[in-house]
Amino acid sequence: MRIASDVAAMELTPPLQAAASPETANAKPALYQPADQPSDQSYSLFTTKALDDSIANIQDGYNRIVHPDSWGGFVHGTIELSGALVPALYADMGANLQQGAQWVNNKVNGIPVVQNLVKPIGDSFNGFGAALGDVVDGFDQSANDFGSAIEHLSHGDFKQAAESAYDSGKDVVKGVYDAGKDVVSSVVDSVKDFLSW
Repeated sequence: MRIASDVAAMELTPPLQAAASPETANAKPALYQPADQPSDQSYSLFTTKALDDSIANIQDGYNRIVHPDSWGGFVHGTIELSGALVPALYADMGANLQQGAQWVNNKVNGIPVVQNLVKPIGDSFNGFGAALGDVVDGFDQSANDFGSAIEHLSHGDFKQAAESAYDSGKDVVKGVYDAGKDVVSSVVDSVKDFLSW
């Protein structure tokens, strides 16, 4: 009996309507340092939180457009989808910069003098890629929250609409703040790598 009810519950799952969460399942930290990787690790395409969030918002926005539950849901999906397209491109660029920088840093790791000259450059590109991802992720999440505010308004929920509008502004500020932290972190790593003679 219990198995049958579990199967029935699984079959009744609603379509994807959740907003992209900052805690995506396969997200890596915004600044994924080469020092975190074993030297024998083979590199494959990795993803970042910004890229995960953009892809989730594209999928969710598309679902809201194709299967709207109200006119507000359709508008939410349109804003969410269109607000995630450009950030996805820049998030991918940032991830590729990080991956390339980490690959170079891994290749020169342990080579005297060369690593002290090359790793600071790699750290800079890694930090720039992470900062780029943070900034575009802030705008991506802001678009989602702005669309959510309109959807709440369409349902007459003014309190939730105000909270979503507030979150929309907060997302941009948080993205810029996180980008600043990544830049500072990459400068510190660059100095450490340069001075580790």
